[in-house]
Amino acid sequence: MKIAHECVLPRGAVHAWFARLNCDDAFRFASLLSSDEISRAERFRFAPDRNRFVATRGLLRLLLSRYADCKPELLKFAYTAYGKPWLTVPENSSRISFNVSHSSDLALFGITRERRIGVDVEAISHAIEGEKLAARFFNAAELSAIRSASDSCAEFYRYWVAKEAYTKAVGRGLSIPLHEFQVDRSAEKVIVPDGLVEESNAISWSVCELSAPAGYVAALSVEGPCSALSCGHVNPSLDITV
Repeated sequence: MKIAHECVLPRGAVHAWFARLNCDDAFRFASLLSSDEISRAERFRFAPDRNRFVATRGLLRLLLSRYADCKPELLKFAYTAYGKPWLTVPENSSRISFNVSHSSDLALFGITRERRIGVDVEAISHAIEGEKLAARFFNAAELSAIRSASDSCAEFYRYWVAKEAYTKAVGRGLSIPLHEFQVDRSAEKVIVPDGLVEESNAISWSVCELSAPAGYVAALSVEGPCSALSCGHVNPSLDITV
């Protein structure tokens, strides 16, 4: 999957992109960012974190510019009360939905049209105690699956990214109690009790695991089916001119 000058996103399609974050190239993306994005970057205490943020936002702009057919530096965002961004400029971009996540030196972008989407990627650390965290934050069915897995730590991460992708898709993040909804990974769906989130009884949510690079796990959640999904990789060193 290659980035064309303008990406075509048919109705119902879902595109996922992975990108390695080369912090040495962050300066190449800084000119694409808005003043408020630069201010956010400057609040990071450590240079590697600051550079990853700049690279991630620059790549997000570069990708969205292909879908919106607009120069990346001209894109404008607005944010929900929970901080989820959406495009306001150009005017024809309002139907494009997207979400972004990054962990260590890997970024993940999810893009679709006219429905909400969330993504999450995490670098696996075997130093964490997955079962204990699952017992604290997940529901009984998810905890049972994690305990029965041959690698309970990796299984914990698979559920974690799936659950966080859903909370990001809804636009509420971790303000939604993780134990109050269930991820059914085998059926690739989210089971949400009525009243947990707005319209939860009227909308079905899909969740699917993405084929992440070694050492990472990733998932994507979207309103409705996730059957028309394609996944690709972005080269952070590609030419950023449009």
